[in-house]
Amino acid sequence: MWGFIMSISSLSLFESARKGLNANQLALTVVSQNVANASTDGYTRQEVILKNTAPVSYSLNMQSSTIGTGVEVGEVRQVRDSYIDAQIRLQNEVSSYWGETQTYLERIQTFLTDNSDAGLRGLMDDFWKAAEDVSNSPQSQTTRLAMIQAGEALVSGVRYAAAQIDEVQKAANGTISEKVDRLNILAKRIAETNGQIAKFEKADFKMNDLRDERARLIKELSALASISVSRSGDLDDAVISLNGRALVNGSEYGQIETVPDANGNLGLRWKGDESGTSTNPAIADAIISPNAAGGIYEVDIKSLAEGFTVFSKSYDLDKNSLLSTLGVTSGNISVNGVELMIDAQKTTLSGLVKMINQSAAGVTAEIDSGGKIALRSLETGAASRISLADDGSNFFEKTGLISAVSGRPMPAVTSADESLNISGSFTVNGVRISVAQGQTDSLARIASEINSMSKDVAAAVVKGPDGVYTLKLTAREGYSKIEIEDRADNLLNRLGLLRSPQTKLTVDGVSAEGGKDAIFTINNTEYTSASNTVTSAVAGIEFRLNGEGAAQIDARPVLKGGAIGALLSVRDETAPGYMAKIAEFVKTFASEFNAVHSSGFDLSGSTGRNFFDAVNFPSSASASKIIDGFAVSGEISNDPSKFAAAGRDEDYYSQTGVIRGMGAADNTTALKFTELKSKAVFGDGSTITEKYSEIVFHIGSEVEAAQQMNKTQKTILTNLELKKESVSGVSLDEEISNMMKFQHAYNASARMINVVDEMLDTIINGLMR
Repeated sequence: MWGFIMSISSLSLFESARKGLNANQLALTVVSQNVANASTDGYTRQEVILKNTAPVSYSLNMQSSTIGTGVEVGEVRQVRDSYIDAQIRLQNEVSSYWGETQTYLERIQTFLTDNSDAGLRGLMDDFWKAAEDVSNSPQSQTTRLAMIQAGEALVSGVRYAAAQIDEVQKAANGTISEKVDRLNILAKRIAETNGQIAKFEKADFKMNDLRDERARLIKELSALASISVSRSGDLDDAVISLNGRALVNGSEYGQIETVPDANGNLGLRWKGDESGTSTNPAIADAIISPNAAGGIYEVDIKSLAEGFTVFSKSYDLDKNSLLSTLGVTSGNISVNGVELMIDAQKTTLSGLVKMINQSAAGVTAEIDSGGKIALRSLETGAASRISLADDGSNFFEKTGLISAVSGRPMPAVTSADESLNISGSFTVNGVRISVAQGQTDSLARIASEINSMSKDVAAAVVKGPDGVYTLKLTAREGYSKIEIEDRADNLLNRLGLLRSPQTKLTVDGVSAEGGKDAIFTINNTEYTSASNTVTSAVAGIEFRLNGEGAAQIDARPVLKGGAIGALLSVRDETAPGYMAKIAEFVKTFASEFNAVHSSGFDLSGSTGRNFFDAVNFPSSASASKIIDGFAVSGEISNDPSKFAAAGRDEDYYSQTGVIRGMGAADNTTALKFTELKSKAVFGDGSTITEKYSEIVFHIGSEVEAAQQMNKTQKTILTNLELKKESVSGVSLDEEISNMMKFQHAYNASARMINVVDEMLDTIINGLMR
């Protein structure tokens, strides 16, 4: 019995103590590793988990029992909180997004809010000051030259600001390429690290240092884009996804590649995916914002949007013939509310076409091969229209671009309210108009009666330059037919609307092609759009309809958020947005200034010339095209005398019907320039000065919001890092305490071996005496 006890008790004591030595020595090694890496960035504190070794059984007094055999290290594990790790990755992505956004917004702000003399605000002030100087000295070549130079400086300033914003856009585009390259490198390294971890841990080696390296790589990756990490507690397998698609899955990984579009902007796609955004770009393609509602969209285009077009009568006429040869009189015409002044004795047909195209009327004019003048609306859609009116000149009536007929009563009438001493009736489009002598027989009363009775024909009394009045009938729609018929009273002959022996006249409706809305379906839902550029169908996606047929649009963003998401947003939304604001400002400013200048007269008495090159573009025109077209007229730059400061001699025109200026000393038009500064010319009622201030305020607000968000996110991230440090970081006080604990345990195990040795010596040597 004694021998059995000796074999179990003495030798097991020795083995138990030996295990204690080994376990505590390993524990001290882990403590040493923690202490050594107390200042290592990304290091996760490790702790030793000790556990009992398997017990052995023995029999004592015919009873079976077990006794422990010592201790062993069950695991050396990292101390981390998976929830905190996930929150750090999330906030790191958001913080990186706002940090990148702030950087680029501040760059844009620098170019838009430069308050120096060379900044846009200073250049605008110089421009208005130069206009005021011309109004004070309209004959001075010096003030005219200064005005032109101020205009050119303003143009240069606008173009410089736009060019710098374009550079910001290009810089963001270039940085996208760099960030995507880094993302691909990180994906590869994470996958490789996954493979190493799997290889060693299958052989029961716990690779905590590799896990730290992987966690560091994943954190860096989270700054580039929004990612999801499966099993984020211990990061086993580390399956990392971008917008629902696996970037890293164990030791396998995908890659993102950049593909430039026609403008050089880099699109993102998964390597090996060659389909692109559209399966048929000739039919439809799309611009997809980083925050778009992703998905697959089946687009079927049944018809494209078209603009309204109106045609004149056909003329076998040289386009360089003067308008007066057509019987056109001098005066104003109105195109979509834009007034244009015609000098029929000096203006040719091609000259008028050019004048219309250089105006801000929103139409294009051309003379086709059939001798017709065609006016086409720049805006598309079924609701598009072209509003034309003669206002002094009779150009539209003579060319048949509007349905109208004018009559000059015989004898001549010099007062619209005087009685014509006539009575009877006539019809206008089938509606009977009665005239009572001494009551309703003045031109004004007859016009009033027609307007009251007819729903589709409007009448107006027009005073000519010679003071003689005419009666003009115009289709209310502008383009429909007019039929007038005299009765036995011959009133229409008396009013000059018919010539004897005429008793009836039909003015044919104008030849026109109505505008059309685009009709198309997206995923079997039908839409109509006045434009072939559609932004309202799906949030964040701009569909561009190019032809009739079907196409599939893949609008699933490769990634979102993070630095890359911010760069995409800056390039595709922020920078183009400010370019569009500048373009709107330029287009309205130039158009309004041109409208005033073209109505004025230069030192030689010429009129109808724009100060700025025309910016008559449709709403779909790109901002860069509008800004690139912004320039002071070359004619005026080369000859300051062509700057128009004088106004029209209204008295002379009313007496003779001849258009001429008030003379070189007149400043009527120049004064209108100074008034333009404070005139509400934008659709929202803003003045030119207010609109620029609005742009400056907008960028300032965006910068301030980005700065606040960036500051907030950094604070949140810092607090999370501190929380992580309190959980996973190394506390030297705690490690010293552990060191003393394991050291004492090690010493105790060593002492136990000595005790066992003494026991064995006593047993063995003592029995031999």
